[in-house]
Amino acid sequence: MVACASHVAPHTAPVIYRRRQPEKTTLYQAVALHLPAFLATADEAERPVPKFVRREFEAFLDCGIIEKGAVRVRCSACGFDRLVAFSCKSRSGLCASCAARRMLDVATHLCAHVIPDVPVRQWVITVPPPVRYLLAYNAALLAAVTRIFVHAVFAHLRRVARRELVLAKGARIEAGAVCVPQRFNSALGLSPHLHTIAADGVWVQSEPGASPTFHALPEPSKGEIAAVAWSTCERTVKLLQKRGLWLDADPSDDLLAQEQPLLAALATASIAGVLAMGSNAGQRPMRLFGQAARDAGSAHEKAPKNAYGFDLHAGARAAAATERRAAVAAIVCPGLKRSRRCSRSTSPNVVGAASRACSRSRSSRTRASCAPCWRRSSVSTGASQRSHSGSVVADG
Repeated sequence: MVACASHVAPHTAPVIYRRRQPEKTTLYQAVALHLPAFLATADEAERPVPKFVRREFEAFLDCGIIEKGAVRVRCSACGFDRLVAFSCKSRSGLCASCAARRMLDVATHLCAHVIPDVPVRQWVITVPPPVRYLLAYNAALLAAVTRIFVHAVFAHLRRVARRELVLAKGARIEAGAVCVPQRFNSALGLSPHLHTIAADGVWVQSEPGASPTFHALPEPSKGEIAAVAWSTCERTVKLLQKRGLWLDADPSDDLLAQEQPLLAALATASIAGVLAMGSNAGQRPMRLFGQAARDAGSAHEKAPKNAYGFDLHAGARAAAATERRAAVAAIVCPGLKRSRRCSRSTSPNVVGAASRACSRSRSSRTRASCAPCWRRSSVSTGASQRSHSGSVVADG
């Protein structure tokens, strides 16, 4: 029971509910139009679409549609009622509405309960194409590479602290970070990469039992950023070699190709930047760049190319609370957001691209721990997470 707009407190602007009408959006129309052909083509090629991907598409097409299920909301004051459609609450990122709601919830939680009131810096690292394929559907490997990267950032911060600060002998130095893996690049190509919000400084505990003190550190130089990228590259290559996943691995050992040949083919085509299905399979799609894209490219300095494709950018710093909130929201932003869509596609490849958003990952939890000032938190991401932005936080 709720009150309608005519029964609000004086001098309060009424909040009027408007159904979002997902069936009128470009992505919904494209999926509804091409999904049957996409499923049929995959079945004819004896490479069926995985059940969990089918469920994500079906839930997306039902989300926000009153005919698929709704709840009746009635005003306790005047008796007016309306129908509010059920939402899919998907974590895959395919549904922009549910993903945006989750983005706001996660960003609010991190800013209110995890990240302290200190300046933070965003560290973004991308990996070369062969590693992207390995990370796309291997949650355990992605978690291991995430730990490698965050530990490299922490090691850099500790080195700078010992160099810049006058520390007592035996002083304890701790850093803190929240790392979120993202699955897409700006062109919606499959490109697993890591966004990390790290405290732009360290906490120092001069002696046991003393309260830790935060010390801001200077901006990292290009050489220091390159050193972090190289450290991540070297340790990742050693990890892949140890697990038998490096470039000299036997192609017959590709478990993804054996268990899910369609996902493997879609992932390979997406990473290579070519179409995976239809009459133009194997060809590169046409890309048009407008004035907005040119302005965005000139406004942001490109990340340095180093460490054999392990390219790292660390130029964004946020000191004020509003800046921190915007930075956190950016790292948990869904890949299939409305601003990246244009006209309805005439090819089932759009469904193939969307299916990469429905990747299956093992259950994970967002966890933050390091210095006593960086609050410890745990946020469940579900028993069967299928998210392009599952959060992982590494220990100090």
